[in-house]
Amino acid sequence: MSWRRISDWKITYTLVRLADVPAELLRDSQLLLPADRVRAIAPQLAELATNAGFVRVEPTLAKALDKAGVTLWQVGYHRGSDGMFFAMGREQRNLDMSRLVGELLEDRDDDEAFDRLRDDSVDAVLRVLSEGELTERAVLLAALLPPLASGGVELDAGLAEHERDGGAGLPDVSQQLVDQVAAAMAKLASTPRQPPGPQLTPEARRRYIKQCSLVGAIAIVGTVVAYPWFPWVAVFAAPVIVICLMAITLHAMVLRNAARQKSSGTP
Repeated sequence: MSWRRISDWKITYTLVRLADVPAELLRDSQLLLPADRVRAIAPQLAELATNAGFVRVEPTLAKALDKAGVTLWQVGYHRGSDGMFFAMGREQRNLDMSRLVGELLEDRDDDEAFDRLRDDSVDAVLRVLSEGELTERAVLLAALLPPLASGGVELDAGLAEHERDGGAGLPDVSQQLVDQVAAAMAKLASTPRQPPGPQLTPEARRRYIKQCSLVGAIAIVGTVVAYPWFPWVAVFAAPVIVICLMAITLHAMVLRNAARQKSSGTP
């Protein structure tokens, strides 16, 4: 059974490093460790989770831990926007993973390579921001196992299947990719963010200008010709003309700014 990578999430989990949980809180609150809850039915996963060193916590317990001065970690992802969220204590980061992967990937038209690199880059980002303490496999194990809590909890339906696989397929990334991601993050942090939306090539922008010009011209001519007999045509043609003019202006401005930057030597 394959593991659902973080890049396919639409959720945020709160984690805590097991070593940071005060022993008296475990004892007084009668909290049960996730690994202990599943050890009888999933001993391999319990061992992997124990070695990973992180457990998931729910909001109520998270507040108690935060009040006790325990550092909380948060990892979230929204696959619709490729937005990643990471927090370690009071430090928070929001990352545009599409932009990061675009910096790493030479052929941006290769969707398969993009998806694969995005998946692994999430793992690399976690390692960079946590200075090697948190990995994707630790997050996935914490998400699969029940949270740190007292009393009964519901077990994940995929627990038994992953136990049969012995945790096979848990992601891992090379140090080379971690170094590349760290360099790309540093570069993006030092460069102005591009306007939202797809980053088009100059050729594509010129093509769109021609297409919008043609569509706008047709709308104008059609309105002039048909208006004496069908004046209502103007109602439909006007928005088309306005949109075309806005698109032409936008692409022309981007091309003009790019030309100025190139002539001045600005990156």
